[in-house]
Amino acid sequence: MKKFDVVSVSLNLTPLDWTGNRQRISNVLQQIKSMLNNDLPKIICLPELSVSGPGCDDMFLSQVTSEKSLEILLQFLPETDHNVLALGLPFSFEGQLYKSTVLVADQKILGIYCSSFLETQGIHYDMRWFSAWPNQSVKQVQLSGQRYPIGDISFLWNDLRIAIVPHLLAENSSDQNNVLQKSASFSKKTPCDLILCPTASPFELGQQQKLRDIILKQSQTFDCPVVYSTLLGIEAGSLVYDGGSMIASDSRLFQCRRFSYRDSCFVSTQFALNENHRLILSKQEPTFSNNLFYSSSNSSDKNENQSEQVALEKWETSEDVLFEEFAKSVALGLYGYLKKCRSNGFVLSLSGGADSASIAILIAFMIESGISELGMKTFLKQFAFIPCVSDIYRRLFLHDNAPILDQKDSAPLFEDSSELTPLPHNHSGSTLSEDCHFRKQNHFRKQSNNGADSKEPRDFFYSNEELRTIVAAFLTTVYQATKNSSEITRQASQEIANFIGSKHYEFDIDPVVELYKRIVSEKLERQLDWQTDDLALQNIQARTRSPSVWLLANVLGGLLLSTGNRSEVACGYATMDGDTSGSLSPIAGIDKAFLRNWLKWLEKQGLSFPSQFNHSKRWAVPALKFINEQQPTAELRPLKDKQTDETDLMPYCVLDLFEKAIIRDKKDCDSVLDFVSTQLKTQNQTFEKKQLIQWQIRFYQLWAHSQWKRHRFASGFHLDQYDLAPNSCCRFPIFSGGFQNEIESLQTRLKTLQ
Repeated sequence: MKKFDVVSVSLNLTPLDWTGNRQRISNVLQQIKSMLNNDLPKIICLPELSVSGPGCDDMFLSQVTSEKSLEILLQFLPETDHNVLALGLPFSFEGQLYKSTVLVADQKILGIYCSSFLETQGIHYDMRWFSAWPNQSVKQVQLSGQRYPIGDISFLWNDLRIAIVPHLLAENSSDQNNVLQKSASFSKKTPCDLILCPTASPFELGQQQKLRDIILKQSQTFDCPVVYSTLLGIEAGSLVYDGGSMIASDSRLFQCRRFSYRDSCFVSTQFALNENHRLILSKQEPTFSNNLFYSSSNSSDKNENQSEQVALEKWETSEDVLFEEFAKSVALGLYGYLKKCRSNGFVLSLSGGADSASIAILIAFMIESGISELGMKTFLKQFAFIPCVSDIYRRLFLHDNAPILDQKDSAPLFEDSSELTPLPHNHSGSTLSEDCHFRKQNHFRKQSNNGADSKEPRDFFYSNEELRTIVAAFLTTVYQATKNSSEITRQASQEIANFIGSKHYEFDIDPVVELYKRIVSEKLERQLDWQTDDLALQNIQARTRSPSVWLLANVLGGLLLSTGNRSEVACGYATMDGDTSGSLSPIAGIDKAFLRNWLKWLEKQGLSFPSQFNHSKRWAVPALKFINEQQPTAELRPLKDKQTDETDLMPYCVLDLFEKAIIRDKKDCDSVLDFVSTQLKTQNQTFEKKQLIQWQIRFYQLWAHSQWKRHRFASGFHLDQYDLAPNSCCRFPIFSGGFQNEIESLQTRLKTLQ
């Protein structure tokens, strides 16, 4: 029987980075060659548009983009001796541009598959740049004097019938029936031995299990292996990719570890072609590119008909998977954003509230996760453009008396066990809860004399002080007080900063606020007061915080982060040029109700680390009790008013339901109220109908009046299937009728209730 290594690759790309993308592809091909050190032919599937990057946007319309992509494709021909490589690129043919996958084998082009399906919903604008290839149409194209088939084609190589079908997973959640119909029709017209599914599907909360189910279903429907590849990390700035490439066959599924901090990962499994020309799964265990220690499902816990899902970490199937995914995706997004923009770390206004605390904690989690996976030396070296990080790197690894890390990813930083201080639970500088103490006798091991690593997973070690020093090199936080700020938020801000180890400042901006008030009062010839100037007096405090933190960010050369969440984005509950200031808004894609529940969970339970690094370790933040005990408040009115966000707006759980019903689902006025009432009952929440109608009117007004603000908010990460970014997923006119008919109808209903 002929045997093959089938490889699915996750790849971190940057749009239009021709040199960088080519090098990343070459690196992973070399890694595959070295790790799969055998003479078997290899079928390697890279993600969609892997040459140019899928986030080129309108630069796809430039002829240079397709020409340069083709030029780089031809450079890979010598690297495909006895192997098959599926490379994605934009391909120009007969005046049209197509999303194509070129199959290259034995240093030759086998043909060019052009996608007949283009996504049009949500964040996808494929039809702006690409044309859909007519179904079952095949033509000829001439390249470098040779003619090749192009179009809706399958391939025959080494007796293997290979199909490329990216559209099978394009609708991975919204219309599974339609997907399966496409699968059935394809199966009848084109029997095949192997399906390659190169995609660029961005991460969305809660979608991974559905995606796994679809891939397994496709494998069963076609009765052949399905190879799914996707991107890894943050590519163009707002879309985060989890790198969860997979191979499905014989009701088994192998998956790369998601949310990796590496430039690439892959999963490989061996197959054999039997006498009936069928590709069957070998008994050999799958290979993972980053030496991960996975645990397979326990067969005794499954019934006979249940699919065996291999290589899934425990958190992937836990009831807290959404909380885990949220933290890991935002942390990975922050890592990639800083790495690509090359700013000197992050600067954050730490107000003592839930939003800013979440971002500060996610940055600390990003740092510790990156160190755990890559090793201290590799992680710091990637950010050597940050002066403080460069200083730490030199002190640790270049100074004569500094401990030098082994190149291996999991090498311990400190050989002296005295540096392994217990991790305290009094939030005095550790990011771990009390039950996560390292124990030398259980975990700490030196390498053997020959430097060989044990096959068993082990923890990565560093002292509390070293971790705090590293966090301080990456993150500067500042609490900006006015006379309306409380001691509670000041203390909460200080506790969070102490806990994670950020470089923390406190500014008193009240004199500046009073100066602005005095200047305007003199010109108006009257005193500004809360009875007549409430909103203006609130806004000047938030707006005055912007120049000082911008100045700090500019002096440090840092990336200023905005703290708005999705609920605030929906209703415009923010001061322009105030708390909206910043280059990136990391949590703009998540609603406030989810965020508050996540913080409570993080305080008590905590995030999981990859199992191969820390089996029992949980990343909990007890210091969050200072945040979670508060009601969210902007603290812009006098303290005696006891201002809270939900008093100004409505309960966040209600606000988020109105956003889903009105903006996401686009329900009519009457259906909205029914939807919200039903959902609230499932949450054991009850409100009077009159109150709900008043809040629905308020949401209509706030949404319509704040569209101009959404156009000015800093960009954020796409975390949900329907985000509110006006330049991609959620377009709405700046000027509109303002839902006036709906408001009048609701006001009429209010009168009847009264």
